[in-house]
Amino acid sequence: MKADLNEKMISAGAQLLKQLGRAGFPVGAAVWLYDGDADRWRLVVAPHSRAQGFSVPGARLEEAIRSTPGGARIFTPGNVRALQDRSALARLLRRIVKTESDGGEASRAPEGAIDGRYLEDAFIYRLPRNE
Repeated sequence: MKADLNEKMISAGAQLLKQLGRAGFPVGAAVWLYDGDADRWRLVVAPHSRAQGFSVPGARLEEAIRSTPGGARIFTPGNVRALQDRSALARLLRRIVKTESDGGEASRAPEGAIDGRYLEDAFIYRLPRNE
């Protein structure tokens, strides 16, 4: 049976994004991705495309997790990943968020392949447009 992405995880993810924003991390994309091989969800955060060379040190990410209500219970080691701005996955996520973000609230993404990368399941956070 597939691991469930529940409302507590979605809410904690939104709170973590706020904490990262307060800490100066320019969030450009944030997506819960389902990893079928490990049967778990991972929150993947990419910086805004204008934040060239930006990355989040592990200590800052951990601090943001500790500052998030319930974060220590929700975000277990390895299920939150902050990408470097130029990584292929960061570029892909920014493109997905931009494509899927035309109005509305956060939502599930359809299963399928995007630029040759298969996404079994994803939950996309809607972020304010900074462009």
